[in-house]
Amino acid sequence: MKAIASLPSLVHLLISFSESSFTDEMVKSMCTILRPLTKLLSLKLFFVSSEIITDEGIIAVSELLSQLINLKSFLLDMDNYNETGKVSDVGVLHLVSAIQTLRHFSSLNLSLYGHTTLSDESTERLAELLLARVSIVEVVVNLLSSNVTKDGDAKLKSVEEARYFQTFGIDG
Repeated sequence: MKAIASLPSLVHLLISFSESSFTDEMVKSMCTILRPLTKLLSLKLFFVSSEIITDEGIIAVSELLSQLINLKSFLLDMDNYNETGKVSDVGVLHLVSAIQTLRHFSSLNLSLYGHTTLSDESTERLAELLLARVSIVEVVVNLLSSNVTKDGDAKLKSVEEARYFQTFGIDG
């Protein structure tokens, strides 16, 4: 990881962890190491079997995003089919706030599977962000949570209809 951070001209980065023991502390450490990559245009993070990562890890990722001023494309995929997912609205709202600060941002792929505790607040804030930022032209959102109601799901679907996104998926 430190070798990656020593490449100041790096513009595309994909990181995939498939260990269930990958923790918030490891996410924080990774984010600290990646902060110098300010020329990064595309960041893709796959945290597979990520039942230990909580809002704390997502907030660390959000803080990293706000440092990557040239970022255009971001993917966060957390596939967790166990019943121990701990990501809530708190983490997602931090991500939304970070993305709002990015001037050149155009592509978002956010997949949070598992027993998260996301609610309609997350879907509503995401919908507001997507409607307000005309520069965002490619979106995939998959939020799997029993707390997202038909109203929250409808908010995101209304964005799809209003903006004609090329790619947009919702699992509520």
